[in-house]
Amino acid sequence: MTDIEEVPKCFYLKKCPTTGPALRMHMVASHMDGPRKTCGVCPHNTAGSAAHEIPDENVKDVFADAKSFPIVDPYGPMLEVEQLSAMRKEANKARNQIIDIMKGGKMPDLPPLARYNFANEKTEGADYTAGSVKPSHLIANPEVDKIMLPLIEKAVALVKSETTDMKYEPVTANGFDTYCGPERFAKEVEYFRTNFLYCGVSSDVERKNAFARVEMNGKSILLTRDADKNFHAFENVCRHRGMEVVTKERPRGNAQVHVCPYHSWAYGSNGDLLNVPFSKGFENNDKVDLKNRNLIPLPCAEVAGTLWVVSHPDYNAKNYEELVKDILNEQLQKEFDAFNVGKNYAVVTQEMRLSCNWKLPIDTFGEAYHFKSLHPLLQKIFMRNRMLFREFNDTNGNEKNSCMVLLQSTVQLMADGDIPKSKWLTPSGVSHALPTYMLNPNTSFIVNPRGITVTQAFPTDKPGECIVRMTQYSDSNPAGFDKEQKKGIAAGFGNFLDIVATEDFEILAKMHRSFQESPHAETVFGRNEPALIYRHKMFLNMLK
Repeated sequence: MTDIEEVPKCFYLKKCPTTGPALRMHMVASHMDGPRKTCGVCPHNTAGSAAHEIPDENVKDVFADAKSFPIVDPYGPMLEVEQLSAMRKEANKARNQIIDIMKGGKMPDLPPLARYNFANEKTEGADYTAGSVKPSHLIANPEVDKIMLPLIEKAVALVKSETTDMKYEPVTANGFDTYCGPERFAKEVEYFRTNFLYCGVSSDVERKNAFARVEMNGKSILLTRDADKNFHAFENVCRHRGMEVVTKERPRGNAQVHVCPYHSWAYGSNGDLLNVPFSKGFENNDKVDLKNRNLIPLPCAEVAGTLWVVSHPDYNAKNYEELVKDILNEQLQKEFDAFNVGKNYAVVTQEMRLSCNWKLPIDTFGEAYHFKSLHPLLQKIFMRNRMLFREFNDTNGNEKNSCMVLLQSTVQLMADGDIPKSKWLTPSGVSHALPTYMLNPNTSFIVNPRGITVTQAFPTDKPGECIVRMTQYSDSNPAGFDKEQKKGIAAGFGNFLDIVATEDFEILAKMHRSFQESPHAETVFGRNEPALIYRHKMFLNMLK
């Protein structure tokens, strides 16, 4: 296709007659750095043009036609959050219209739970648990029930008392120092580079000789599981001339041997150098020594179904064998084992760029106080300004990981006596109370009835910018999904993007600018925001 005027047409079709939905991806990938950088669709259209609003059907086609998973950046690579908002505009509009219809009670045959949520009407004798999401086979077990029942009991007691979990006294902090200060930011970046960061779950490299390419702190990293099923992480750098051994074009798969695409040096799944074409060319120099040219390993760990890696280790300053012990404490490991988090499968991942400090998007996963103001859908499904909080300190008693539990509207029905205690775990405790874990330092890890949702924020080279990566996992292998199931995943992921990216994230640049331009401004965390108080203590621990 050479005629530039024909390009926008492809954005309106479910299928481009030439290349299908992949053309949109090609255009974004090829031209994002071009002169029309503000346009998230194509450099030939301005940001305000109609072509900027990519129909959601196109993205659903990307999902429906997918042959490998996870689907990477279905809305385009490294979007600005404003671009994503524009792309989701029509889907948002339709969703909000449906919400308005349900609020008026005008939708026929509305199930009792939906009628209660949206029209605030109770149905006499209704089984409200029948409207809850049925749990995955991964969490339908007695160990999960043991975790969830005490939480639900505590939640019901708080709701009856018309209050929420308030563990700490209010805290104030200088906004500029917290989010904009260059010295603090430099220390945070160093922490990211030299400490264990979450990089996936066990199923990402599930089988023998499985591999996955990830990027952390600007570095390309190769994750593998060798023939003995041991987990490894390596610098994804050939020891010959620095080429990536595993590239973006095939970031995941299964291979006993990884061959560098430049000169065909070959490495095993355990990182060993197996073959060098014309090895005589590298004789007679002790510094070359092919016996010591294996891939460079990185500190890594597999803990309770989660994968962790250090991107830029400082072996002089840190004992990584000791640090492994504090990745997740014993109680948190038990919970992740009960939830079988490592047996979920990555379905889709989307990256975006935000014009704010990396801590601001993570803060949005720290309270339910803002639901009424910001989230038209969440405020109908979850209780506003009601939550539970739990801490998972390290072995020295310092703040490390934590969990905020969001309460579904069914908890109010439990408190009112409309759901008997015999049904508080029906169909699952997670159907009524949603565990939202915060994993040090930058990862929101939500366990939901049908999988997990992971959001990570990474700093770039300046305090006022970050990259957010959002990944949806399913309890079932998506390779077995039919087209309709894949489109259902697309819709679910789109709804999550609507709530988090287009409602939460869109305001963060304004907040960062306020702290940048008004250095005296403070940020305040109330007693009803314990997860944020704890989290910011953890952030301060990173600076020590």
